Amino acid sequence: MNTNVTGRWKITEMEQWNLEYIDMTEPGHITFQKGGTGQLHFGCVDAELDWQDGEHRVDFSFQGFDEGDEVNGRGWAKV
Repeated sequence: MNTNVTGRWKITEMEQWNLEYIDMTEPGHITFQKGGTGQLHFGCVDAELDWQDGEHRVDFSFQGFDEGDEVNGRGWAKV
């Protein structure tokens, strides 16, 4: 990807959740920091993430909490 993705980005669309859920507690967002780390927040999910820049998207893994329950997984984003 030729774009600099570092920074905080508003989540505008997700495959499994609508915008009402994404912005439930505050505007859903994902932050990509230099060095391949960052944060993710949507709905009741707060997570730390590791990311890498791909050819046409950013791939990441995350670990955090959803209403106190531990969650982890993988995802991708187009910016």
